[in-house]
Amino acid sequence: MMPETISQLLLWPSRIQFSWRNRKRLATSAALIEVLMKRHTEVERADWPAYRMVYNVGLFAALADEDLWACSEAVSFARTAWHGRFHAKHLAVLMYETPHDLSQMLGPRFDNSIVALDLDKPWLDRSHAILAKIEAFRERNKTVLGEIRNNVGAHREQRAVEQVRVFAAIDPLRMLAIAIELAEPLSELMVFVKNLVTYMHNPVVMLMHGAKMVDRFRTASS
Repeated sequence: MMPETISQLLLWPSRIQFSWRNRKRLATSAALIEVLMKRHTEVERADWPAYRMVYNVGLFAALADEDLWACSEAVSFARTAWHGRFHAKHLAVLMYETPHDLSQMLGPRFDNSIVALDLDKPWLDRSHAILAKIEAFRERNKTVLGEIRNNVGAHREQRAVEQVRVFAAIDPLRMLAIAIELAEPLSELMVFVKNLVTYMHNPVVMLMHGAKMVDRFRTASS
């Protein structure tokens, strides 16, 4: 008990520092979520698929970022080694699933949305560069995260003995290090979406896109 107590006391300075940075990060995610939810509601009425696609990707990234840092904070502030592994397993599952989903969401349909917004090649190149980082993260960490996810998180393997072994071997500090890796492309994606939304809501761009959607509707109706 005494070594555990001493360990907890020694961790407090880094925990306070992490919590302070985390609050700023969560505030950024929350602000983006609020803006995108409002914009998404507006385009639902207008039925603009390209806008809706961008908002959906941005919302997913912001929510994933929020979850990533909330889970990381739970690991950092765990009061025992067991609790640290418990929170780390949920962090591992999140880090396994998120890149998989984003790899699909940033695929051809997202490219088509960028093209539909009359954006030039540098925008596509930036999107592809972020996707490449996400896929590299996924490939680099799929073994360790997949083992935790399949045996301890989602219980896909349904082998209790293996579940005990894998859970006992979870290294919370390693999970936190992997979370920092994932935070980089997530942050870049959120900045990319912010810039994209700023462009999309230029009045001239909205008027041109609206006119294009009206022409498309007329062509389909004729």
